[in-house]
Amino acid sequence: MIIQRFRPRFSGQGVQLEALVRELAVQGAETTIYTAAPRGTRSAVEICAGYTIRRLPVHLLPGGVLWMPIFAVRVLLALWRDRPDVVHVHTLTDGLYSAWVYGRLRGVPVIFEMTLIGDDDPLSVRANPARPRALRWRMFRSCDGYVAMSPAFLDPYRQAALPAARLRLIPQGVDTARFRLRDEPHRLQIRRQLTLDDDAELVVFVGSLVRRKGIDILLRAWQTIHAQRPDAHLLLVGNDTFASDDPNGDLLRHCLAELPPTAGTHVHRLGIRSDTEAIVGASDVFVLPTRREGFGSAIIEAMACSLPCVVTELHGITDFIFAAPTSASLQADAETDGVVVTQENTDGVATAVCRLLADPALRRSLGRAARARAVAGFEMSSIAASYLAYYDELRK
Repeated sequence: MIIQRFRPRFSGQGVQLEALVRELAVQGAETTIYTAAPRGTRSAVEICAGYTIRRLPVHLLPGGVLWMPIFAVRVLLALWRDRPDVVHVHTLTDGLYSAWVYGRLRGVPVIFEMTLIGDDDPLSVRANPARPRALRWRMFRSCDGYVAMSPAFLDPYRQAALPAARLRLIPQGVDTARFRLRDEPHRLQIRRQLTLDDDAELVVFVGSLVRRKGIDILLRAWQTIHAQRPDAHLLLVGNDTFASDDPNGDLLRHCLAELPPTAGTHVHRLGIRSDTEAIVGASDVFVLPTRREGFGSAIIEAMACSLPCVVTELHGITDFIFAAPTSASLQADAETDGVVVTQENTDGVATAVCRLLADPALRRSLGRAARARAVAGFEMSSIAASYLAYYDELRK
């Protein structure tokens, strides 16, 4: 597995990848993850339960000059030493060059996994201005296999005229034993850890606090939600620290400053957590007004925790994740497993969240259906089995 951004640097795809390789190990595969070492650290090897992480030093020159090409060279050397049977590249980085060269020299299949629409889908790769664009596109289009984590990638794949036989739709997965509904003592414990009242209503958001994830939409909606549900609290779980020149930092500060004082005191920035399942499992409603995703694994994690989910509409994603969604008006029945509102619909987000907070029976009904859908469609063990079957197919 090649992924440039991995723990201790946060990456949603990195979290999903580690959950996958844990399950691959259970099913008998030996996996090595090649990633860039954090600045100022040396090469390091971490032996985990059934898989290995190799962190490769890339910041060798002052100012981080040429660190991406250095990553490519380091990965190629590591591949040549370890001689894996399949190379699986996650996201568009210079690691693609390493994988392609190794695969061609040793006759090993190379798989590219598309992770974000507008970033590493085929049309975006072809239009990427990074040099050498022509070489990168040539290597990308000659991979032996491709994984689309949602149907959203199917149209750009077809429009790029890539071979249909090389593409597999394999969604992201969730460990439904880890992500599950928590009992009342646990829910009370989480509230007390956060110094909240035992009966506090908790709305949870999981993801980086950035514009792409709709943090501005959520915080505008929160003004309405708090006015109607003054005892509710908003938990923000995810990266909330940005470089001084990152506009997402300015956006977050501006949106928080616009909140009325009482609404602002009910917003809790929890940062990156290793116990996301505990926070989500103890909450009442999950909300993600995102503008762009490749899949949105936080959604299926919340569903596995039996939470009703309020999510903005994403073609090829929300209509894939939810089997029987409803709109912000919440005309729900026993089969409804999620609430989908139109893009940029602040009022719709607020309306749906308020309705769910006001109706515990409706929350339980949607939560049960959401859990059933997560188990049936996205259980990590079946997702890992799909990857292993694809690897075996490519090796024949």
